[in-house]
Amino acid sequence: MPSSSNRRKYFPANSLILLLLIALFITNGCGAYPGVMSGNWLIALTPSVSLDQILATASLRQSGNQITGTVAFTGAGTSCRAETSVSGSLQGNTLNLLFIQSQGTANLTGTVNISFTSGSGAYSTGGSSCFEALGPGLWSAVFISN
Repeated sequence: MPSSSNRRKYFPANSLILLLLIALFITNGCGAYPGVMSGNWLIALTPSVSLDQILATASLRQSGNQITGTVAFTGAGTSCRAETSVSGSLQGNTLNLLFIQSQGTANLTGTVNISFTSGSGAYSTGGSSCFEALGPGLWSAVFISN
């Protein structure tokens, strides 16, 4: 019978896989991964009371499921010409964004596609800023660049 001191000690493969997964999780959890929504997006808002389409360029940053950034509006029918702050969240493919400007807000809810390159949904407005002039409607977005 061989003694226990002569036996080779092997590191189980399952333990190695577990260690690699933990290392990957720690790396992603510490901010090494910028998030699927991070980058520049082109957003089109289509008010239900008008045929005018309002375009917005958003620069988004994602940390975990939280999204922050800025958005600038262009297009006919909007008085929202200044840069506006953005906050929101991403849960799976469900996206919620809140544009905040002075006394008003625009709340976008919807979904993004599985590759996180486009999205769509509905928006509502509130308050007494330029967003109120937009009224509620539909939005769509496409990813432009990092």
